[in-house]
Amino acid sequence: MSSQYHYVIAGVVGCIFALLIYTTIHETFLLMILAVILMGIICFTMPKSYLVGNFFTTPIALILFKLVRPELGTNLIITRLIAILIGTSIGIVGVVVFDIIMRQIKSL
Repeated sequence: MSSQYHYVIAGVVGCIFALLIYTTIHETFLLMILAVILMGIICFTMPKSYLVGNFFTTPIALILFKLVRPELGTNLIITRLIAILIGTSIGIVGVVVFDIIMRQIKSL
């Protein structure tokens, strides 16, 4: 269960990292170079550690969106944080319901 927390934390920290990028880097060329660097990091780390790859996946996705649709601004980051919270909540509810069902089956 603790690894699931790490994935959620990696997504949230990735959003914070993306927010720092959004607020400090505005030049398209620098964003493209950063995107290539992050993609390289993802390619090398994902096979060894999905958690580290997950951390870099959120910023790269948000950087690519900033390159394509810069007018969206930080709305994408807020949307991604909300999606993480909703997805985590659905997962927790699913685990609780599954646990309740499994207990009822065992008691039969």
